[in-house]
Amino acid sequence: MLSGLARIAGFPAELYRYRGLISTLVRREIKGRYLQSAFGGIWAVVNPLFMLVVYTFVFSGIFHVEAPATAALKTEGQKTVAAALYIFCGMIPWMAFAEGLHRSTMIVMENANLIKKVAFPSEILPVYVVLYTVVNELIGLGLLVIATAILLHTVSPFLFMYPVLLAMRILFSFGISYFFAGFNVFVRDFGHVVGLVVTMWMFLTPIFYFREKIGEEWVRTVLGFNPMYHLINSYRDVFLNGRMPALDSLGIFLAFALVFFTVGYLFFMSSKHKFADEI
Repeated sequence: MLSGLARIAGFPAELYRYRGLISTLVRREIKGRYLQSAFGGIWAVVNPLFMLVVYTFVFSGIFHVEAPATAALKTEGQKTVAAALYIFCGMIPWMAFAEGLHRSTMIVMENANLIKKVAFPSEILPVYVVLYTVVNELIGLGLLVIATAILLHTVSPFLFMYPVLLAMRILFSFGISYFFAGFNVFVRDFGHVVGLVVTMWMFLTPIFYFREKIGEEWVRTVLGFNPMYHLINSYRDVFLNGRMPALDSLGIFLAFALVFFTVGYLFFMSSKHKFADEI
């Protein structure tokens, strides 16, 4: 147990030690994804912008879905337009989180040539994948703030809380990504399971529906065991509702993040010496 705690305590030092290599891998990922395409980094903006336009057209123009009433939404028209923004606000962190899980699941296998080199620190592989997803999240949320200012004529005064939410989301992503990356080395079919799990998880998270419109108390209770339920609601409070996230909700998510990170990281670190033989 003491050795496990020592490993956890040493994690920040490991990140600092390999900061140069992590930065290089993140830049390589960005270059491979965007800069080598015909339109370069424009795609990083076009993709979330296209999502925002589609959501606004479908949920506001066709279905006339209304966002929950808050002090920030003063008219019925704003509630209708805001529904698309609410869904977009839920999708941005979810897509970053889900992409990190999908990529991390295969990341050890994809870098088998590096893993077989004794000196290579395999523990940085899930780290750089998760950190890369932050780039897309920042672009998407930047567009959300601009759209909120244009369509709702307001900007939340609680945007300063976003770095806290991002840090907790990264920690949570690290934990699950470490576990998925390590487990997939020993169970090769696990990658197919992850796709099913992520899809089911998405529908158990209030992305296409709103916390305030869940009528049954038992449903809220069940959803409360979903860490992303608390995170997505906190994102909406910070970016759209113009209020502080509920401290009890943040506390619950932080507890989940710490537990998942501890389990995932220790599992990965205790298993990584077997990776070279398995791949």
